[in-house]
Amino acid sequence: FKPRQVYAACSDNMRLYLDTVKGDRALPDALDFIRAAELMLRELGINQSAWDDACNAMGPIEAALSVIVIDAGQYRSSRPIHSPGGALRAFTRRHKAGQLNLTGSIIGMIERSREK
Repeated sequence: FKPRQVYAACSDNMRLYLDTVKGDRALPDALDFIRAAELMLRELGINQSAWDDACNAMGPIEAALSVIVIDAGQYRSSRPIHSPGGALRAFTRRHKAGQLNLTGSIIGMIERSREK
């Protein structure tokens, strides 16, 4: 998947944050995704400690992509995510156990966004 696809699949709120941090550039880069995710933490109700744990376990880009997937997951028609903080902690636990399929989650997010 490409940054353009991830950007297009983001929620309206996440795209707003991405547009703010990327400035005049056409597409966000990895650092923009990280900055936007950090800015969304409070709005999503994700504790700084959950973010720090995710960054330490999987690195900041994967943590940011996890937040983006979780944010988009709040708007799913089936099984929406109701606790973003709990979801990020679950993603971190799955990553540590070698059971997190973040690529599959992102692909699913992209596919769902195309169905709208």
